[in-house]
Formats: sequence, structure tokens, C-alpha cells
Amino acid sequence: MRGSNFSSKDFVVYETRSSIIIREITISNKMILKAYDKNLKDIEIQDTSSIIGVITQRSGKRRKYHKRYH
Repeated sequence: MRGSNFSSKDFVVYETRSSIIIREITISNKMILKAYDKNLKDIEIQDTSSIIGVITQRSGKRRKYHKRYH
């Protein structure tokens, strides 16, 4: 799944040297993993090789049955 299909504003699972994090990716001239915690810094990435997954949720009447993480 590394470097798989994703687009700007998707939530991705990213592997750093010391941990695995979930961040929102913003793609423009740069690829930035946005931190929502003000104590953490955004991460600018050069390539997608460390993205190990995309978090998705399919809509429907009963959302609790449609969640899928990969």
C-alpha cells in the first residue's frame, strides 16, 4: 500500500523513524502532513514512500458498519 492513491485533504497513516502517525495531507506545490495539535509541527514530505495507508469512511445510514481502515 505504500505510496498508494490519495488526494489532498485525505487522512493518511505515515511512518516516521520513531513512530506511526495519522495526519491530513495537503498537496499543492509541497506535500504537507498537517498537525492538528498546536504543540506539534507540520511535516513537509518529499515523497510518498513512507505513507502506509489512507483512512476512509464510506457514507451510509448506519456509519458504524461502513468504517474501513487500511
